[in-house]
Amino acid sequence: MTVEEKWFACRDVWDIINKYLPSCFRGKTGARKMRLFACACCRRQWQHIEGTPAARLVEVTELFADGLASIAELKDAREAAEKASSAIDDDWRNEVRPNYPAHYTATACISAAADPAIGEVHDSPQRAAIFAAQVYAYKKRGFYRADDRSWDRHQAKENAEQTAIFREIFGNPFRPVTADPAWLTSDVVALATGIYSDRDFSAMPILADALQDAGCDSEDILNHLRDPNVTHVRGCWALDLVLGKE
Repeated sequence: MTVEEKWFACRDVWDIINKYLPSCFRGKTGARKMRLFACACCRRQWQHIEGTPAARLVEVTELFADGLASIAELKDAREAAEKASSAIDDDWRNEVRPNYPAHYTATACISAAADPAIGEVHDSPQRAAIFAAQVYAYKKRGFYRADDRSWDRHQAKENAEQTAIFREIFGNPFRPVTADPAWLTSDVVALATGIYSDRDFSAMPILADALQDAGCDSEDILNHLRDPNVTHVRGCWALDLVLGKE
């Protein structure tokens, strides 16, 4: 099996990042996409943190990834999320039943907001994904027990979904696709910008139609935008191509 084949077959976040992701996407080059991947994992558990400092941290992290929030804003948001997460720990110490899904989702969000001072994300995306997958397993099985293999299966199921999101963001790094500038008409770019800013991914097939009308003949791009089985997120490789994002 080639590395490319392993990339598409992989169902483990740690492996797809550390074994199969080409080195050119590590460090600063892939930092934006890595951050958006971590945030996408957290958003899959959004119901546990909506309206909380952890949710705000995800939003600020996404803004930071696109250069729309400062390091200071990111750090402030992270400190607020850490304080909220610590409050749940205090509930445990005070023998108050804690909200574990909220706690672990908040922990995932904190991991997603990697320290930008070092310029790299290191293993923060992996940690964010792991905590988010634990939330899914906890919802299915409750507290972890070493003798309960179904807990591990639930976590592995969510982990597999996360690898699909990772491929949604990075595409096929072994066969990169380029966009012809002639396809990027004002209407196409305006539509893509609206999809990205509003998270209206239901409009992806409409974007595919607009691209095709503009002369796009790339089956990779058009098929991806029209695929009903793809869960689209910010950082989608095809949408990024249209918007000129890396």
